[in-house]
Amino acid sequence: NSHPGGLTREHVVWAYRLLLDRDPENEDVIGPKLAGSANTAELRHHLITSAEFREKNPDFAHTNDRTIVIKEIADGVRLFIDLSDHVIGLNILRGTYEQNEVALVRHLLRPGDTAIDVGGHIGFFTMQMAAVVGPEGRIYAFEPLDANADLLERSIVENRFVDRVFFQRAAVGATSGDATLTFPAETLNSGGAYLLRDGTAPLTGNQTKQVPLVAETTLIGGARRQVRVLLDPMRLASRNLSVAGLLP
Repeated sequence: NSHPGGLTREHVVWAYRLLLDRDPENEDVIGPKLAGSANTAELRHHLITSAEFREKNPDFAHTNDRTIVIKEIADGVRLFIDLSDHVIGLNILRGTYEQNEVALVRHLLRPGDTAIDVGGHIGFFTMQMAAVVGPEGRIYAFEPLDANADLLERSIVENRFVDRVFFQRAAVGATSGDATLTFPAETLNSGGAYLLRDGTAPLTGNQTKQVPLVAETTLIGGARRQVRVLLDPMRLASRNLSVAGLLP
C-alpha cells in the first residue's frame, strides 16, 4: 500500500457505509478522501463533521456550523475567528497557532515599518503586525476567499486599524488580471483554498470562483517604503526587502 497512513479504498468505502449509511457516490470521491486523510482518525473526522452526517445523526453529530467569536491575540489586539475552523480557528483560540512565526514577526518589525501579508486569511498576522508598526506604519494585506476576507475586514474595524491596514480581496501572482480560486465546500481548515493552474481541474467536490489577481510587482502601488517583512500563505520569508524590487 502506497498510502503513508496505510489507508486503502476499502477504508473509505466502509467509512461511508458505517457513518453515512451508503456507499460513496462514485470512484471520483474516494481519491480525495485518501489524499486528505493521514490515517483512519482523520478520515472519520472528515465524515462526522459533514453536513450529511449531522443531518442523519442530529442527536450526537459534531457541529461544523459557522460560529464567530472575538479572541484577544495580543495586548489590545482583537481578532474575529470562526470556531468551525478546527485547524486554524480553534488553535488561535487556544493560543497555540504559529507561535514561533509570531515571535519572529514581532522581533523583525519596528514602529513605522511596512509589511505585506499575501494570503492574509482572517488577519491573524495582519492585526499583530499592524499593532507593532503603529499609526505611522503600513500593512498591505490580500485575501481572495470571501469567508476569510469578511472576518479580516471586521477585525480591521474592530481594532481601528483603517489608517494603517490596506486590504484587497484579491490573490497575488506574476501578472494582474483574474484567476480561478478553488476551495472545498465543507472543510475543517479554512486555509485550504488555492489558485488553479491553467488547464487543471479542481478536486472533486471543490467549488470555484473567479477572483481578482494583483501583480506582485505592484503590491503597494507607488509607496516608496522599506518592506521589512513579507508573509505568504505557505511560508514565512523573514528578510529585508527593497521596495524597488517589488515595483516596476
